[in-house]
Amino acid sequence: MACSEEEIRATAGVGYRAPRIRKLAELFASGAVDEACLSPPHCTAAAALDTVMKWPGVGPYAGRALCQLLGHFDFVPVDTETLRHLREYHGMSSLTLKTAPAAAERVYAPYQPSGTMFLAFWGELWEDYQRKLGRVSEMDPSEYDGFTAKRMTAAAKAGAGAGMGGEKLSMGGVAQGAVTMVGGTREESDGCAATVIIRPTSPSNAAGSMTACSCAQKAPSLLSIA
Repeated sequence: MACSEEEIRATAGVGYRAPRIRKLAELFASGAVDEACLSPPHCTAAAALDTVMKWPGVGPYAGRALCQLLGHFDFVPVDTETLRHLREYHGMSSLTLKTAPAAAERVYAPYQPSGTMFLAFWGELWEDYQRKLGRVSEMDPSEYDGFTAKRMTAAAKAGAGAGMGGEKLSMGGVAQGAVTMVGGTREESDGCAATVIIRPTSPSNAAGSMTACSCAQKAPSLLSIA
């Protein structure tokens, strides 16, 4: 390959992961890996996870994250950001990285039969992000790095993420009204309506596409997956 480990490390800032990334790239470049064969309907989620977990540098988190990129939404990747979300959003304050995977399985279990556990988690996560930091559509691209675990932790400490209501942090000078999302139901305080990513209202409609809603006036109280 033309790109050395040193170049990968310097360009992407991946540190010790550079050798593993290069080895993985070599697998794809050589034709040893065909991602199309790992995607639905050619491959089950379980088989895809088993395969990617054998790739260099891929552990439980990376394996599940790779699966959703391949089109399998049956798993919730658990890292420190997932841990933070479960602690704050679901009130599981005593969770650790060791116990978080089992907790995530329990929380999103209703979506397991439809193979949409990741979609339910991801929609919920972005709903919470925008509730705290404001709608992405009104942000300058330079502010996108605010969507990090560090920023979310700071928001929680500031009291913005303590409950489902309350005042959100303002980014880019945009003041936002408080938004509550519970099972697909949206309630707003007075003020500017927020854009939120809607998670499934129930496991039965979890296979639909996620929807963003933005409006100047109060929206209908029930928003769901299209």
